Order: sequence, then C-alpha cells, then structure tokens
Amino acid sequence: MRFLIRDKQTGAATLLMALVIISLISMISVYAAQVSVMEQKISINHLYSQQAFEAAEVGLEIVRHNLNKDIIQAVNKNKNQIGTLEDFNSAGIPIITHLIDSNNNQLGSFTFQFTNHENTDVINLRVDGFSANNSSGFPNQIIHQNFSFTPLIAQQPLSPVIAKGNVNLINNDIIITNLSEDSTTAIWSGKETYNIGKLITTHPNNIQSHHLELANLSNDDFLNNFFTKPRDRIKKQSNHIINCSKDCNADNLKDDFGNPLSGIIWIDAFRSTNNTYNTIFLEDVIQLGTSENPVIIIIDGYVEFKHTAASITGLVYTTQSVKNATEGTINGSLISEKNIKISGKMNIHYDQNAINNLIEKTGGFTRVAGSWRDF
Repeated sequence: MRFLIRDKQTGAATLLMALVIISLISMISVYAAQVSVMEQKISINHLYSQQAFEAAEVGLEIVRHNLNKDIIQAVNKNKNQIGTLEDFNSAGIPIITHLIDSNNNQLGSFTFQFTNHENTDVINLRVDGFSANNSSGFPNQIIHQNFSFTPLIAQQPLSPVIAKGNVNLINNDIIITNLSEDSTTAIWSGKETYNIGKLITTHPNNIQSHHLELANLSNDDFLNNFFTKPRDRIKKQSNHIINCSKDCNADNLKDDFGNPLSGIIWIDAFRSTNNTYNTIFLEDVIQLGTSENPVIIIIDGYVEFKHTAASITGLVYTTQSVKNATEGTINGSLISEKNIKISGKMNIHYDQNAINNLIEKTGGFTRVAGSWRDF
C-alpha cells in the first residue's frame, strides 16, 4: 500500500517538473522570437538609414557637380538667396532625385536647397535623404556642406597670342587687337617671333619674344600658368568631349558642336596606337561662344584654321602647334604649348569681357574643409 502511494507522488512531481520545463521552453522560444523580430527590425531600420544617408551623399555630389554661378546669381536676384531643384530645371539642368538599382528597385531619394552667404563664392548646401519606404515626409538623414567656387582660369592670359615656342606671321592681313589696360602685350612667345613687320596691332607694346622663363617651362607648368587644374581633371570637367583620335573632319566637328556652345570643349586628337597627334581642321564651323557665354576649346593635338572658319569667342588652347591659320576670328586668346603659324586673314581680338566671364563661369565648387555635418 505504501509503495502505491509513493508511485503516485513521484508521477505528480514529474508532471509538475515537465510543465515547468515546457513553460520555460515556451518563454525562451517567445523571447527568442521577439529578439529575432527585434533584430530584423533593427536590420531593416539600419538598411533604410543607410539608404537615406547614401541618397543624401549622392545628392550632395550631384548638386555640387551641376551647380554654377549663373544659377546662384539667378537665385540671389529672384529668391532671396535660397535655391532649390526648380532653379536647376529652369536652367535646363535635369537632376534625377530618385535613386534606383539595376532592377529598377527604388533605393532612396533626396531633396535639397542651398543658401548663399552674401558672397557668390561660398554657399551652404542642405540635402535631405529619404529611404525607399519613407512615407512620413520627414527626412531620414540631413547633411550640410559648405562649398567654395574655384575658377578654372588661374589668371587672365597676358595677351591674345601666346606660344611657348615660335610665332610666325607671314601675311599682311593679320590683325591682332589688344585694347586691355590689364594685358601687357599683343604677342608673347618663349622663342622667336618672325615677320613682325607685317603685323597690324593696336597695342603699344607689340611683342615680347625670347622669354626664356616661358620657353623653359614644362608643358604641365605652362598649362598651370592658365588653369587651376591639371589636364586630366580639365578633361573630366569638360561639357563636351570630342574624340578625334582617328578620323575627324570638319563635318564631324560640325555634328559634334551642334548649336552654339559655351563652357569647355575638349577635342582629343591623341593616337594612343603610335603616340602621335592628329591635326584638327577648324573650317566652315558655326559660331562657338559669345562674349557673355564664352567657350574654352582645348585641343589635345595640332590645329589649323582654314577657309571660312567660325568666330570663336573665348580661349583656344592647343597642346601641340597651330600649324597654320589662314582665316577666322578669335575673340579672346590663342595659346599653344609649341608654335603658332599665321598666314592668312586671321583676326585675333583680345576680348577682356569674354576672358572675365570665362573666369567667372567655367570654374567649379569644391568642399570647404570642416564644414560637413549631419545634424
């Protein structure tokens, strides 16, 4: 009888212990599930936070890349120094504010506004980054950064015709005009200037030749006299890059130039196969640049002006020689890392207003160190 009683008590204790263990397992399972859900939420929130941060960073770079002084001046004039996306659209600069991946999945978006600090050289840019699932209308990430304007032209060219090597003038009809009080001469050459008796110039200090400091500069140092960036960065910043490393005739150039252009045009005439350069023929080409919106044409190769070449307003720079210039007009400055030969009805007029506008309009905005913040 005593044996049967002990057996019933042992069974009850075992059942109770089993219930306790099951309860503990259930509690642990529920807790683990809650932790897993919490970790999943944290992971998703981190993903969306990262999306918003990256969207804001992308927006920062997109706006900086497209920002120019024309937009800032228009904003200062019309909107009390605060600019938004609409100002870029009105200037004809399309900016995509929604970011997507290769499968067309949205990865976030951004909005922005910039404020000018009573100085067109420094602005503050605020970018609001949004995650892909944002429905509240409030940004997930806010970034501020100050930017400063750096002109591409280091200083105004000293004369309308500049060559590190020789300048050869062999026609009575060549006209080189320089009325600027800030400029020092009509022709500046590192070596010889030939046939100067046939030059028609309106500048009292006609010629500076045999300038040894100029002649002894490396090509890169010569370029740095006129530009604030090295040639590879100038090429990347160019508004138009025309590949003439193979065949490139006047018709090709007209198709590439299209309507009258301003900004920076880079013509690549380098043959990488044999390390030589093509000759670019500027002939029967439409007008490039105006005094208010001048153009910089950088030709990585030789150049010839032929027949009824268009009027170019701005700065023409070649890394090789101007092999021959028989006809055309340049309102600004012609610069060569080697030699310049002019044998026809070439008219080169130093346009001070165009040069000043190049300095004002062809630069870019760079980050001001220490001004980035995300609060």
